[in-house]
Amino acid sequence: MEFSGIPLADMAGQINPTLPLSHGRSSFPSSLARLSPLLLLLGCVAIAARIASCGNPLIQVDEQFYLLVARAMVQGQHLYVDIWDRKPIGLFLLYWPAALLPAQAAIIAYQAMATAFVIGTALAIRQIARQAGWTSGATAAAIFYILWLNVADGQGGQSPVFYNLLMAGAVLAILRTIRASPGNRQRRNAGLGAMALVGVAIQIKYNVLFEGMLFGLWLCYEEWRAHRRLKPVIGLGLSLIGIALAPTIAAGLYYLAIGHFPEFFFANFVSIFHRSGSVPDLGHNAIILTLILAPGIALAFWPVPRDTSSASADRQVRTALFLRLWLIVAVMAVVLFGTYFEHYGLPVMLPAACCSARFLGSYRRIGASFLILLAIGGQFVIYQNDRRFGTGRTLQPIVDTIGKGSGRLYVYSGPPALYLLTGRPPASPWAFPDHLMRITEAQAVGVDTAKEVDRILASRPEWIVTMPLKNGESLPIRAKIYRAVDRDYHAVGDFPLGRRPLTLFRRNGANG
Repeated sequence: MEFSGIPLADMAGQINPTLPLSHGRSSFPSSLARLSPLLLLLGCVAIAARIASCGNPLIQVDEQFYLLVARAMVQGQHLYVDIWDRKPIGLFLLYWPAALLPAQAAIIAYQAMATAFVIGTALAIRQIARQAGWTSGATAAAIFYILWLNVADGQGGQSPVFYNLLMAGAVLAILRTIRASPGNRQRRNAGLGAMALVGVAIQIKYNVLFEGMLFGLWLCYEEWRAHRRLKPVIGLGLSLIGIALAPTIAAGLYYLAIGHFPEFFFANFVSIFHRSGSVPDLGHNAIILTLILAPGIALAFWPVPRDTSSASADRQVRTALFLRLWLIVAVMAVVLFGTYFEHYGLPVMLPAACCSARFLGSYRRIGASFLILLAIGGQFVIYQNDRRFGTGRTLQPIVDTIGKGSGRLYVYSGPPALYLLTGRPPASPWAFPDHLMRITEAQAVGVDTAKEVDRILASRPEWIVTMPLKNGESLPIRAKIYRAVDRDYHAVGDFPLGRRPLTLFRRNGANG
């Protein structure tokens, strides 16, 4: 790829893919000197791509909730017990440092953390591409990843924005095993390190298990290729499984120690199978996600003539095979999960960006034009999301109207960010609105949702927040809400929030 006639690879500097740390005293400073221009380039691209969303508390409903849960944990509450979700605890621990700060600062902090992870992942993509022999397109592939995230709700702190860095690190370790000679002890250690990173990623979101299984099978294949004996392969396989599961086992042991293992087990491993019914707009979601992912997947598999003259051609072929298998498995994981929300495509973008380096390096002008269009498209998506969901500016009048206080808040339908920004306690451990209002969740959250809504309304929270009817919402539960507000509450007003109004109800006689 070129920028104003100058190859981006030259702008960034040429980096030894292995970044040696032990070849003399000057090696590490020299590597840093070569890395600095690249880091500056990718940092500027990432900041420019994501700055339009900086400080917006309404980027995506999931990350609003992640920060809320982390704040609850900072205050001494236990996930799965005092505040409920089915995602692994590692995801919320990522948000913990940001949750230590005041609300608006916490929002900026987690977004800054996410941007740092994006830059780190882009650096890893470049290294992966170089090790596959696609050096000329490596920097363009890193930029491709940064820009591509914006079109799939990746401009904030969705979970793959964080764990993609861990998976990229695992892949770099696996590529090291491909380069190493058979019997090399460092080769085995690199494989174990790769699965340790996968294990941490699993505790951020469980769907990386599919990619982790591929990584483990590939490492076992490399072991078989080196020794042609079954015993070391079985031994390695058991070690890889143990290391990958260790963080999850540690989380389970923690909840066992505090007496809440049943809650941990149900939320993490049972609840997802209790969801019933179909996801609303499934076909529409699938079409949109396909349109988002198709260009990158096409670039990844586009036929480009291969240079087989290099002495390392065989190693590069094996590397390319592994990377494309990784992409195929990532796509299969999305298909198997089946809900097809846009951000579910974010894990696919990592291997697809790595594999796209070959095309981007071979067709530089086309690649440069594609990246420019992608940058513009990403900003357009952010702009449309702001119009659709609102921003901090449109949310602030709602926050000011609710105000501070000890009276409980019940966001039946609306942004969970209201809990964080008002400082008011949720009326239920099930603070994510969809968990109580969606038909699919009726028997999947560890409590009868209709009875939990009855309990919330009987506790007479000071404020109730509603928005217009959503697809997949339980009509009987919505009827309960409006019977209660007709009887015990008065409407404070309707507030525009993106394309849907939000209505505030306050309990009659409340003055706190």
